[in-house]
Amino acid sequence: MRDYIFIDSGKLSSLYDQIDSRVHEPQESQSSFELSLTGPKYSYKKNYGPSSVTDHQKIDQLTNYLSHSGRLSGERPFRVSHRDFNGALPEFVLEQCTATKVVIPARYRMDIEGLRHLSIWISDPLHGFEESVGDEWDFCGTFLYLTEVHLDADLVLPIMSGCSALQFIYNQATGRDLLTTDPYERLGRGSSLHPIQKLESLGGIVGDARTIECLYRPRYMIDEQRFSKLGSQHRVNDMVAYPIYIAEII
Repeated sequence: MRDYIFIDSGKLSSLYDQIDSRVHEPQESQSSFELSLTGPKYSYKKNYGPSSVTDHQKIDQLTNYLSHSGRLSGERPFRVSHRDFNGALPEFVLEQCTATKVVIPARYRMDIEGLRHLSIWISDPLHGFEESVGDEWDFCGTFLYLTEVHLDADLVLPIMSGCSALQFIYNQATGRDLLTTDPYERLGRGSSLHPIQKLESLGGIVGDARTIECLYRPRYMIDEQRFSKLGSQHRVNDMVAYPIYIAEII
């Protein structure tokens, strides 16, 4: 079962409205008789038009459409190679993972009207960060950061900027240009603290880890993150993405 804990209703409706018109065609109500152990039973089923479709129904139909049209990936990208990376990321990703919510408090500048804090869901690399691919500039494994708001209005291709995705988020929270880099790279490869600890050191409020399902659009990915696990340091990728929904698996 899914307990929806975040839905971007505006973006969901916008995407849903772009689906092939056949999805939205209202159909006539249907009635029929069914056989049951207690005898004949009358059933009534109404096929609702688009005006009465719930967010949950939109999610199901949108996910099915993206899957059948080949626009949906079942896993996050886990590798960015300097040698062949062309800025291409999956258009949409649907995955289940464990994630922890971190809230950046309101004392940081927020340029988004009405926003009092910035919530980020952080998921560790699912696999790959222990792998060696024989190239010192090719790193595997990806941290995922889901932000509950769109941090920027203009969607441009990701670039090899040297700015970690965590720094990308923090730049927006503090009113700086999105790709501003920290000379010490404390939010990226300059520190081996876990990204949650990095945000916690800046006043972030950390919640409990949850098992979630999420549909999201990747926004920016780079290989400028470092963290320690089991006594070893790993340099990996990190990616900020905009969720259409986040649901806790219960």
